[in-house]
Amino acid sequence: AGYLRESRKGAKRAQHIIISKCPANLNPGLQDMYRKASKKYSAAPIHFSQLEYGAIVNQFGNHLEAKQDLALITAIANTQTLEEMLSTKGALKKHWQYRDHHPFTKQELESHLAKAKKEKYSLVCTDKDWVKIKPLLAEIDPEYPVYRVPVKPKFSEQDREVLLTDLNSLFSTV
Repeated sequence: AGYLRESRKGAKRAQHIIISKCPANLNPGLQDMYRKASKKYSAAPIHFSQLEYGAIVNQFGNHLEAKQDLALITAIANTQTLEEMLSTKGALKKHWQYRDHHPFTKQELESHLAKAKKEKYSLVCTDKDWVKIKPLLAEIDPEYPVYRVPVKPKFSEQDREVLLTDLNSLFSTV
């Protein structure tokens, strides 16, 4: 569960409340606690989601090979689940971690690329960070492969159906 994206007062406008980035084994007691706390602010249904990582590919469409030495560059709030997932793909040798939403500079990326090349690390980032890294890489070394990790929310089948039904009803009235 992450930080609130909006103030508690804004919860009364919500049609659904999603508690995101939950561990896969979030116990029912904790779920009930979150539901009870949320009901103080909104009558909207509560849903829980986890992070689901997709296939790790570089800008050329090549998949990350198994058991490589990795260097990670991030500007996201919490990297724990990403680091855990990457540890199953290879050895995470270096992590350049910046504050959330950090605007990478050309100098930072040049420095990290030089280190990754020297140590023969595969450079990995999130899709979110790739948006900021891609134009810098084009100036520095457009042929250097940078792997990116796509992420999406994963809901229980029940929550997924409820959310899709509600979304479909919104669009069918247009």
